[in-house]
Amino acid sequence: MSHTPKPPEMIEGDKVILRRKRTEHAEETFKLIDKNRAHLRPWMPWEEANVSVSDAKGYIELTKKWWDTGSTFDFTMIEKSSGKIAGSFGLHSIDWFARKVEVGYWIGEEFQGKGLVSDALRLGEKMACDLSFHRVGLTCDPKNKKSIAVAVRNGYTHEATHRDDSQIRGELRDTRVYVKFFNPKVEGEYNYNLPEGFTIKEIENKDEFWKIIDENINKVFGDEDINIFPTYYSAEEKEKLKNLFIQFPYHMRLLVLYKGQVAGWAWGYQDDHDSYYMQNSGVLPEYRSKGLYTAMLDYVMEKCITKGYQKIWSRHNCTNSAILIPKLKWGFQITGTELSDKFGAMVILSYFPNKTRRKVIEFRAGARPDEEIRKLAKL
Repeated sequence: MSHTPKPPEMIEGDKVILRRKRTEHAEETFKLIDKNRAHLRPWMPWEEANVSVSDAKGYIELTKKWWDTGSTFDFTMIEKSSGKIAGSFGLHSIDWFARKVEVGYWIGEEFQGKGLVSDALRLGEKMACDLSFHRVGLTCDPKNKKSIAVAVRNGYTHEATHRDDSQIRGELRDTRVYVKFFNPKVEGEYNYNLPEGFTIKEIENKDEFWKIIDENINKVFGDEDINIFPTYYSAEEKEKLKNLFIQFPYHMRLLVLYKGQVAGWAWGYQDDHDSYYMQNSGVLPEYRSKGLYTAMLDYVMEKCITKGYQKIWSRHNCTNSAILIPKLKWGFQITGTELSDKFGAMVILSYFPNKTRRKVIEFRAGARPDEEIRKLAKL
């Protein structure tokens, strides 16, 4: 997908707080490593490379880059009762395409036996579900009995043991793999990049689709906006309008489902030979702030771009930041405004898959032309 989702930067459990790594964590983290070298050395090959606070800071800087690119999400593990740094926890070996991730952690010896790792693991699994990962792996050395006990206690299944899979200080070591599965595939539906239990389903039967929308649309829009629908048309005008209707060759009707119940929708249609209009979308109030709109947007965009549309566009209320911001982040450009008697002040957003066409739009809006645009515009 074009835009990688991210977990919260802080998540609180019963016993631990996981907080995205910060530079100010470096000194306390290094002291914990330094104090626990004998405890960490048998299992953590990175231990001997951390010899100063500067090393800890350097690693944290790397985690910031990994976070931004969506390759690893690393957290400082904080004991909730004391506020002390207890160790580290992360989602790593991320494969967005295959929807799989591994969890990894280390903890200071003095914090063992308190259930902190199990609590962190539960928080990590929730993050993995919310990010729509299907497979969560946990790996450890077969000699690390405590890590094996954590995996078994938390419902992980032993999948395999990879022989001579790693080398620590010149010694070949085996790796034991434990797995847990979430968000399984649903036949005929789509759940990539959706939280646990949610799916997107295309509805071919328009009567079925509109029946569902009619039953739910007021739950999204209600009376919060002053939308003046054209009830003022006469019967004669309405009849003439019916004769003007054009059946465009392609429509897309999507439902977002949560355990089979409607959670949201999106619909649109081809409005020209190379153009797709995203007409409407909505997420029911109880399912908001879960990334569902962005997931629908990703789905529609991937399908439209694959089909070959050269313009994908939509219109929105000027103050609808909940929709405008995700679309601008996706790469949509503001291509116009409209004053509608139906909806009020509207902004028009357009996305052009062709990179040169996007640059032409920026040039038309006043951006300095690069060499390619200069040549096209004969400047």
